[in-house]
Amino acid sequence: MNRPHSTDSTDSDNSAERTADVERGTPTVPEVPDVRAVAEIWAAVLGLDEVAPQDNFFDLGGNSILAARVSARFAARFELDTIDGLEALFDADDLAGTVELLREASARAAA
Repeated sequence: MNRPHSTDSTDSDNSAERTADVERGTPTVPEVPDVRAVAEIWAAVLGLDEVAPQDNFFDLGGNSILAARVSARFAARFELDTIDGLEALFDADDLAGTVELLREASARAAA
């Protein structure tokens, strides 16, 4: 897996947890369409093989330029304004939280 190196003990714990999931044959990212779509967008823009629900976009090497690229892809995938995608990236702690915020923004846009 293509991940930045970290000496943070919580990162080591998360890495070990992800490895255990893969060894058990459990997918790292749940087979939920929205979660899978966000994970694939992040991985493509960040140049990673995969990301996990507990990963943080910026901890994986994301920056404001890459966030704009991700937001444009979110806008197309979730039929949102690009600002909603940016807010989701900056406000969420992890991929799972980003998905939740995108779902909420999508529901507001549909109302």
